[in-house]
Amino acid sequence: DCLEFDPTLATTDVLYDLGFLLMDLWARGLQTQANLLLNRYLDISPQDEAGIALLPLFLSIRATIRAHALAAQAAGTPDSDLAYKARHYLALANKLLVPVPPRLVAIGGLSGTGKSTIARLVAPCLGRAPGARILRSDVLRKRLAGVPPETPLPSASYTSTANAAVYGELERLASHTLHAGQAAIADAVFARPVERDAIGRIARRQGLPFEGIWLEAAPDLLKQRITTRANDASDADAVVAEAQAHYDIGSVDWHKVRADGAREVVAGKVRTILLGGDR
Repeated sequence: DCLEFDPTLATTDVLYDLGFLLMDLWARGLQTQANLLLNRYLDISPQDEAGIALLPLFLSIRATIRAHALAAQAAGTPDSDLAYKARHYLALANKLLVPVPPRLVAIGGLSGTGKSTIARLVAPCLGRAPGARILRSDVLRKRLAGVPPETPLPSASYTSTANAAVYGELERLASHTLHAGQAAIADAVFARPVERDAIGRIARRQGLPFEGIWLEAAPDLLKQRITTRANDASDADAVVAEAQAHYDIGSVDWHKVRADGAREVVAGKVRTILLGGDR
């Protein structure tokens, strides 16, 4: 199309460009992959957080374009499969524009309980496509420090002042995401009652639902999980696990879930809670 010779045509909105892949993954039943892609992109491209409100429109436009192309192909051939696919994408385009009320979920617990793993497994089923925005404190800490998510930070980056800044940024982005109409998962330790209260207020101020999930597991298992991590945003180690074992976390009124078992089993319990199970 000679787009490279025309800056006006060659320059496009990155989220709109990404929207085609997100839409196609969603249409093919790959919701987990679509959600993982969106969250990873926003984790390393914070400048595009502000555009999240446009995602339903972008994805719907992309689905409409795919439906139009398939319908044009179907018109010149007896291939009924093309017509079926065209209707499938057109139905998806309409569904993507149906409003879905946003909600806020906080997943807390000591390091090694599997907060981030469970967040990734339940995010695709929350809110509108492509699922909930996962706001992970470990990633935000690296962002505030100006380094990529997997870059280790020195212990000096884990002061009370730095922690307050991380939780403040977590609350700010959670509020922004809800305002944009997208569901959000806040993934952090939330060891202090004041931190748990603050994240809950973010949703209540907007009149939106909030659910807190508190993961628990045996201390030995926490240490094992932490010491076998690789290429992860968390800097927690065995020393951190030992220190956290002596935390006074106070009274926790969130849903408590044992996280000793297989991740799919734990995620299933959390989904049951979030999608209408008992407290």
